[in-house]
Amino acid sequence: MDYQAAATIIDRNSGLYDITTNEGRERRRLFFSTQGYICEFAPRSRRRGYIIPQSTVANWLGVVKVEKPEANIVEKFRRYASRATFPSAFVRKCLMADPTKGCYENRLTTGTRIDGEIISLKAVERHAP
Repeated sequence: MDYQAAATIIDRNSGLYDITTNEGRERRRLFFSTQGYICEFAPRSRRRGYIIPQSTVANWLGVVKVEKPEANIVEKFRRYASRATFPSAFVRKCLMADPTKGCYENRLTTGTRIDGEIISLKAVERHAP
């Protein structure tokens, strides 16, 4: 694969990519730098990374963006509610929720950015003994 074709795929679309080479397939977090280079994010970094040389990109056979699978958050709430060891109105509401509707329509959450994050009682015990 030539460098320009890979740059076109990655340009303004940083993230996780499946890279196919002669040795197999590997996943890398790639981005396009402001200087026009293809770079790989440094471990645990969201901003900095290392330039990937053109010789490495030339060995690539294909580059495909990895898409996150859509999670059904209502099913997640139902699964956690079924494991509850105590009765509550919220647990009953989760168990009766319609999986075809969203969390907001089922009145499980208020539609904030933290939809689907669940705090267990064990986690509360660890932080507030």
